[in-house]
Formats: sequence, structure tokens, C-alpha cells
Amino acid sequence: MTDVEHWLLAPDLTAPRHARRVLREWAARRGTAISDPHTVALVATELVTNAVLHARGPVGLSISIDNQNITLRVTDAGNGHLRPSPGDDGAPTGRGLTIVRALAVDWGVHRRPGGKTVWARVPLG
Repeated sequence: MTDVEHWLLAPDLTAPRHARRVLREWAARRGTAISDPHTVALVATELVTNAVLHARGPVGLSISIDNQNITLRVTDAGNGHLRPSPGDDGAPTGRGLTIVRALAVDWGVHRRPGGKTVWARVPLG
């Protein structure tokens, strides 16, 4: 993995929009061609939204790239359990991790004292 860039996002509902903007600017600055930028943006949006809704404090966003994937990492101070919802319970929310699981090559959670980092690897092409 090369070049990891980090941003601190406000812990409010503007954070997902900010994350999408950061991602677009990051790709443009690097000249990185993403064949499906909407997929990468959707995964980033879902990870950041989960952090804002279910954790507390600032939300960290890190982006890195290798030859085949973009890795997104979202760090927060929450300690709740993460599990994708089956999506068939009729609730209007709760599908974020199911979407991440469907679109990412791989994803996971690293727990640490005082919080966690949820990461997802999304293909470049």
C-alpha cells in the first residue's frame, strides 16, 4: 500500500457529503482513474454515515491505493458491534454495511481502545 492520506470530518450529517468531495478531489489531484467512482463514493458514504449515526466524536477518513484497489478507512470513537443487516425487516435504514459488503472486494473492522476503524477495499477498475 502506498500514500495514505487522512482527513478529519465533523461528526454530523455533513460528513458523508464532505467525504465524497474529499474522495473526488483526492482522485483528481493524483490523476487516479476510477472506473466506477459512484461505487467508491457509495462505499465511503455508507462507512462515514454509520460512524456519524452510531458513534461519537470526530470521524477520521483515510484513503490509500494500490495497483488494483482503493482502501477506505473510517475511524470513530464508537464501540458498538457491526453486522450487515439482512435488509428484509422493513426498516427504512440499516443497510449500509450490506451495501459495503456487496460492493467491496473485502471489508472488516479493527477494534482498538476508545474506538474502531472500519475499512473497505474497492476495486479501481
